[in-house]
Amino acid sequence: MTSENGSQGLEPDLFGVVSERWLPIAILGLVFAFVGLIAGSALPVVYRSSASVVVKDPQSSALFESSSSSRPDRYVETQVGIISSPAVAQRTSELLAEGSPPVELTPEKILAGATVIAQESSDLISVSFASDSPDVAQATADAIISVYLDLRTSEAIAGFSSAMDQLDESILQAQADLDELSARIQEVRSTAGIDLGEEARAALNG
Repeated sequence: MTSENGSQGLEPDLFGVVSERWLPIAILGLVFAFVGLIAGSALPVVYRSSASVVVKDPQSSALFESSSSSRPDRYVETQVGIISSPAVAQRTSELLAEGSPPVELTPEKILAGATVIAQESSDLISVSFASDSPDVAQATADAIISVYLDLRTSEAIAGFSSAMDQLDESILQAQADLDELSARIQEVRSTAGIDLGEEARAALNG
């Protein structure tokens, strides 16, 4: 009996320990809370904004669809590469610097912060940009898309101009061929002494 009472008296009294040492425990808890608060506030806040654009292969139109063997997904992949290129980043940097308010971002930072993704089984390309400022993130994503669209417009105009130049060359070549044929016929007629009449001469002289 005495042995049992003695062993019970030796059992630790948790409540008593906490009561006696509440102040050090409270201070330790406050220290951990303060350290956690400082660590959380030290972590940078990153905002990510996105913009998107629909791309379509000109050769996939109804005019070329039956004969075109190009893969639409291959065209989209090519456009993703263009949007991710250093040239687009360079122009984006210049466009942001010209904005109001101006944004100073180097092409290297734009390439590092931008993510370009082609949506599966669609012609949609999404561009997102990460920054510690939500305004900068959105402005940069929008600027990348704007630069790409300007580039596509320039290429379309250049392609149309090239096609018109080729058409003009074809017309000039056809006219030259007709002139040469007319000259040969005139030469044959003169050699053979054949008089074709006014209407025939007018037709040949075109």
